[in-house]
Amino acid sequence: MSPPEGFSSLLGKAPSLPPDAIFAPTTNYLAGPHPQKILLGRRGQAMGPTIREASSGSGSLFMVCNVLVTTLSWLSHRLQFETMGYPVVEIPYYKNKRFNFVGYLEALESARPGSVVILHACAQNPTGCDPTMEQWKEIGATIKSRNLFSIFNAAYLGFNSGDVDKDAWAIRYFASELHLKIGLARSFAKNIGLSAYGAKLVSTVLGTPELKSQIFFVRQKLFGKLTKLQTPGDWSHAIARTGIFSYIRLTPTQA
Repeated sequence: MSPPEGFSSLLGKAPSLPPDAIFAPTTNYLAGPHPQKILLGRRGQAMGPTIREASSGSGSLFMVCNVLVTTLSWLSHRLQFETMGYPVVEIPYYKNKRFNFVGYLEALESARPGSVVILHACAQNPTGCDPTMEQWKEIGATIKSRNLFSIFNAAYLGFNSGDVDKDAWAIRYFASELHLKIGLARSFAKNIGLSAYGAKLVSTVLGTPELKSQIFFVRQKLFGKLTKLQTPGDWSHAIARTGIFSYIRLTPTQA
């Protein structure tokens, strides 16, 4: 897939980094002469002009600058960028117990061209809120018109709908429909995607109804307890979220 005519790659001046010691097992595997050697992982495949490996999802985020990070987000994201000397700008994401789409879009519309936007692909944001398909389309159009660069942090594909392909819709829409060059910080650690025993574990979980419904059961139990204790406020959002995260925001007194 070729980028649109006149598109100037934001990765054109990305420096090459020295090999990371964390990938020594892969290096040793490639150098090993044994004909029956096995690599319990996957080599990076060329998908455009530049591919760089990094450790898991968060580690992949080290390779950017001028970053827009949502609030709320994971503290490690902001700390990583600031530690490396990258300027971080917080943009709104959560308001009145739901995704603050209007505030979020306004922040993107006022962002400086060339800025990098960290996007939570699916079931990734700690609030438990994801944009709808139509909202993703508007977000993508704004990012394209403002000439921003998107980096999708995707560690929980499959945790929302149970279908990895369905949960990856926004990523593919940006790349295939909007023809945007994107960064993808993909982790296989959370969904056991590269584990030697991953298939066996997934089969056990999905084949056991009690385990498959455990996340929803925990949400229901929490909601029931808060209601039983007559905790002030409306807690219905605790069971309205998807994925494994839900932002409850208990005060010390309520906790």
